[in-house]
Amino acid sequence: MTSRQLAAFFFTPVEPVLNRCNICELPRKQASRTGYTNLVSHLQSAHPTHSEEYAEFQARNLSTLEVFGFVDEVTSYMYDWLRWIVERNLPLSEVENPLTLKLVRMRPTSATTLKIYMKRVATRVGSVIAEDMGTCFGIMWDD
Repeated sequence: MTSRQLAAFFFTPVEPVLNRCNICELPRKQASRTGYTNLVSHLQSAHPTHSEEYAEFQARNLSTLEVFGFVDEVTSYMYDWLRWIVERNLPLSEVENPLTLKLVRMRPTSATTLKIYMKRVATRVGSVIAEDMGTCFGIMWDD
């Protein structure tokens, strides 16, 4: 595991130079382009079992959202794109429109990638709804 992976897993950015430890909630400074030494040294001194926790997490293959309640950068960007397209009722190709890319502050993506993520969301939400509904439901028509 790299220092970058550890930092992304155990810390949440709060400000451009400030990160919050997801274990103890303490803020740690990290200036941009200086590496992850300060963050990793915090893990080594304050949380000596962090390597085992990370390895266990990887073995169980749980998502960070479920375990720590924070979302990685890629997921956040994809959520923003999905929200942009769905709430404005735009075509999926809008994510590739040059003017849109110029005006929005989201990382560029493609319509194909957006479609893949939309299918994943629909599958997960559908299974949750099916589980909550159970086998009993009714249909009503309004004349």
